[in-house]
Amino acid sequence: MIDIKLIRENPKLIKENIRNKFMNDRLPLVDKVRKLDEEWRKLKYKGDSLRAERNKLSQEINRAKKQKRDVKSLILVLAFFYKIIPLLTSSRIYIYLK
Repeated sequence: MIDIKLIRENPKLIKENIRNKFMNDRLPLVDKVRKLDEEWRKLKYKGDSLRAERNKLSQEINRAKKQKRDVKSLILVLAFFYKIIPLLTSSRIYIYLK
């Protein structure tokens, strides 16, 4: 198995190794793996950012409840986060299945 870090940092070396083994039909796979990895990393960043926002919102709701403020609108936004994050996660899985 090839480390994804090696593919990211030195795809030329991987391609050269594939050529040396006379497996030229597999050369496009290196670029495809790099592209899928890039997409996955972007989605992971978005998912992590959304989770961070969700956590901040949860803390804000907690503070608002302690201050006896209305939290209905905040809870609706929080519910949106709980719906969108799993969808993003399933998109990550879809990338691997392409």
